[in-house]
Amino acid sequence: MSTMRQPNDRTDSNGLSKGSTLSRRKAFVFRFILLLAPLFFFAGIEGALRIFNYGDDLEIVKTKTIGQHEFYVINRALAKRYFGQSGTTIPEPSEDLFEKQKSPQTIRVFCLGESTMAGFPYDFNATAPSFLRDRLQSIFPDRNIEVINLGLSASTSFIVVDLVKQLVEYEPDLFVLYLGHNEFYGIFGSGSAVRIPGGTWLTNLHIALLHYRTYYLLREGLTALINLFTAPQSTPEGTMMEQMVREQVIPYGSELYVKTRETFRSNLKKIFEVSQRHGIPLVASALVSNIKDHPPFRSEFQTSTTPETRWEWERAFAQGEAAISKGDTSGAQRAFTRCTELDSLHARPFYLLGRIEYQRGNLVHAKNLLLRAKDLDALRFRASEDFAADLKRIATEHRVLVAPVDSFFASASTKGMIGNELMLEHLHPNIEGYFLLAKAIAQTILENRVLGSTGQNFHSDDEYWSRSRVTEFDRLVGQMKIDLLTHQWPFVTPTQPYRIRPRNRIEELALQYVEGKIFWSTARYELAEYYASRQEFELARKECLAISKVIPFSYQPLLMVADFYRFEGRTVEAKTWYARSMSVEDNPYARLKLAIILLEEERPADAKHQIQLAFDVAARNNFSLTKEAFASSYYLLGVAQAKMGEFSEATKSLQRSLSYEPHQNDAKELLQQLSSLQSRAPR
Repeated sequence: MSTMRQPNDRTDSNGLSKGSTLSRRKAFVFRFILLLAPLFFFAGIEGALRIFNYGDDLEIVKTKTIGQHEFYVINRALAKRYFGQSGTTIPEPSEDLFEKQKSPQTIRVFCLGESTMAGFPYDFNATAPSFLRDRLQSIFPDRNIEVINLGLSASTSFIVVDLVKQLVEYEPDLFVLYLGHNEFYGIFGSGSAVRIPGGTWLTNLHIALLHYRTYYLLREGLTALINLFTAPQSTPEGTMMEQMVREQVIPYGSELYVKTRETFRSNLKKIFEVSQRHGIPLVASALVSNIKDHPPFRSEFQTSTTPETRWEWERAFAQGEAAISKGDTSGAQRAFTRCTELDSLHARPFYLLGRIEYQRGNLVHAKNLLLRAKDLDALRFRASEDFAADLKRIATEHRVLVAPVDSFFASASTKGMIGNELMLEHLHPNIEGYFLLAKAIAQTILENRVLGSTGQNFHSDDEYWSRSRVTEFDRLVGQMKIDLLTHQWPFVTPTQPYRIRPRNRIEELALQYVEGKIFWSTARYELAEYYASRQEFELARKECLAISKVIPFSYQPLLMVADFYRFEGRTVEAKTWYARSMSVEDNPYARLKLAIILLEEERPADAKHQIQLAFDVAARNNFSLTKEAFASSYYLLGVAQAKMGEFSEATKSLQRSLSYEPHQNDAKELLQQLSSLQSRAPR
């Protein structure tokens, strides 16, 4: 007879021993710990790297203290996060300031996008964000307007998605977007030298991981290892356009073209959804480029075009060129039309047909042909109409406003065709174009009450030009950058380096700035001094006011404005601007120079007061006065005291002046006069 095994204190109801159950629990815990161990390991490394502040500071902002106030400032090294290889120029955003503790009266606007938003080839005052700030300040006069330029050369929609996700933490009231031209050759673009193999998913993962220093360490280590075997250039060669291009031929409608368009649409949706999820309005700009005066960079035959068809195409094209040289536009039109019939994707004949129709006044047909030529350009530095249409359609779907910049440009162009009147080359507006771009965006904001209602309206364009502080220096800098750009690939194939030869002092200073030999402010200060030396004081003041607009917390440019009024003999204006200089940042220099005017006006008591305040300010705010400054200051104080009859005090001041500068003849002479007066005085 068989017996059934009975459970006891060492078995459970299933007949398993407690020891066996415990072993399984231990195994589970052990496996769980094994799974978590790599996470703990990398978390430890990440923590250590952050504690020891490994790597570059690649946060989107830094903190800066000015006077008694703390501000955020855009980190100029920001783009290094995205550029992981050598041999490529790393773009830098504008170093714009905004309040760390945002006040209730502040309107904060972040401008995002590519080089057009950045303002290339201009800087600071001559950019669309700067022009936009002027307009917003005029329609919201009682508010503090912050327009922060985060435009980045070679930026793509991938980068803007990443930036928008971070910027929502900084209390924006509005995002302004200009995006679409760089989707092929910008950072992580499908045809770019800076891309992640594996498509959109891996690119997004890579960008997300770049926010961790462990991943950044791995990337830098891999880059260093690659550089050991590739001997990278210590200085990037060629223009940024040349450095960024990997795929020089991307046919219209090709697989790569279609995938890139899909990615652009996907990223646009992400940008719009992030802004809407956080309740932040967004205004997108329609895209513009030079369709009338810039031919396609690269025209390519279809792969299906046979050698026989190519031969016939080339013969027809040659006939068209010959007809143009003879002034036979009808013959040229027939020949180029035949070319489009033989190969419908070759861009060049479409462009030439568009030019013929433009000259004839057939503007609608001309525009269609010129747009077609731009779209067929196989070197994709300009967004096609497909991308422009996608931007408008997706914006409409997400109820995002699109500023009609394209319509504004067309209305301001001869016969409604955008060309060299507003564009510098294929893509970037000139200063008038950037001014118009900002006007279109500002009008969209105002008409749709994006930032709330206001009783104010716009001033005249002349008033905004005056407020912009743009000068001839800005135009020269832009033109020089464009000259350097267009004398290299893909505009031409250079046989020798292009050199700019300045013809005067103004061009010398502009070129030194363009070549990175001097700072922007240094160039403009020196230009102001140059104008002043030629008695062109108004031009000198304009350069200083341009600087003051960019660094509004500095007394120095306003001090120089006052100086130039004083040199011109306009003491009333000089006193006003010395006061403005002190209101921005109290400084001893403005007070001492104001004292000179007061002495000339026979107001020695007021002059003495300003000099004494100057000494107090210098001591309190840690101004480091030179020996010459101390000598001059005590001399002025001695003059004021002498005029007031305080001879004993004046003598002491003059002696102190000579202790700093023993060979100061004016002080010696006045001291002798005082000594003589005191010796003749009745006892």
